Amino acid sequence: MADVAKNPIKAARMTFSIVEILVRADGAGVTEVADNLGMAKSSVYNYLSTLQEMGYVTKEGTEYHVGLRFLEFGEIARNRDDVYEAAKLEMRRLIKETGELINLLMEEGVCEIFVHRETVERA
Repeated sequence: MADVAKNPIKAARMTFSIVEILVRADGAGVTEVADNLGMAKSSVYNYLSTLQEMGYVTKEGTEYHVGLRFLEFGEIARNRDDVYEAAKLEMRRLIKETGELINLLMEEGVCEIFVHRETVERA
């Protein structure tokens, strides 16, 4: 179980709560995020525009989406674990043997995170 922060930073928690809403909803507008969090739309807008300025969020019309910048961090986190490289090789062997889609989930804290998928190459 993850350690509990002794002096949590509310803005950091709020930032990631907003990002999590964008992920779950596959994009959301200011009003939807504000309603989910019980926040003022102006505050949500400030968070989202800051995240957009930093490259973590993109805006398409009136909806905000998680940006590709998160991929860089995910790649770093995934590659720091030797299990990933070893599992990837075994997954390739299994897919040749079974022809089935194979997913790799890794446990981190109390979460299971999807980190890799091997699929059959179709001609």
